[in-house]
Amino acid sequence: VIARRVEPGSVFKLLVSLYMAARRPDLARDYRYRCTGAPDNAIMPDRCWKPGGHGDTDLAHALSGSCNLYFASLYAHIDRADFLEFMRSLSRQLGLTLVLPEVPDDGKFAKLLCGLDYRATMTVRDLVKLALVVSPAAVTLRGVEDFRRTVPPAYLGLISDALADTVRTGTASGASEPYGSARENIEPLRPAGPGQDDAFPGDLGTGECWGKTSTVMTGTNRHLSFGLFLGGDRNTGLIVLISRGNGHLAARWALRILRRGRALP
Repeated sequence: VIARRVEPGSVFKLLVSLYMAARRPDLARDYRYRCTGAPDNAIMPDRCWKPGGHGDTDLAHALSGSCNLYFASLYAHIDRADFLEFMRSLSRQLGLTLVLPEVPDDGKFAKLLCGLDYRATMTVRDLVKLALVVSPAAVTLRGVEDFRRTVPPAYLGLISDALADTVRTGTASGASEPYGSARENIEPLRPAGPGQDDAFPGDLGTGECWGKTSTVMTGTNRHLSFGLFLGGDRNTGLIVLISRGNGHLAARWALRILRRGRALP
């Protein structure tokens, strides 16, 4: 399982955020984009996932809300060669097997930056290492520690806070709804009967939880939607993949697992 290769989808926005924190703190600090849900030009993706858009958005809100158009718009502000060199350097330092596609023009670069280029792939092991980089907990793994020391703490903190907001108010928050036709993705969303453990209780104890959601709408050989959540709390990290589900649903299962883990003696 750890060697399984998947499309990161919106988790790629975490890599873009790390690039901004490490090499373009001016963008991480000051860049804003007004997301109306529709693109500014033909180079951008045809829409944001959120109808009506995210409004006036900075990096923190774009990451917690997973705003496609904010990240896509960075194509005009980031040097493509420098970004790709950073990704190669990060992969060497962390031991990632990240596969990046060719990005010969601004349109493909915009699509890559917002996580919609599903030619980009990572292994589950890569996702674990990425989670260690952005975790609010102390990490002793060499490579991860070395990279974290190269990033100003304020910007690592910005990313960490945004991932906590993902659970509190962003794409991992709110009421869940049935997604797709898979029974295992629908039945747990129904209220539990008397004496049963409900799948998604109102109080999930999410105060220390953090993470990033992703919904991938294509597979290697055929169209296949799956949900991905990378995150944890201050003691535990986890990666959740749900076939025929979305990122929000993966996050809710992750929070359920974390809640049950806390209840164990």
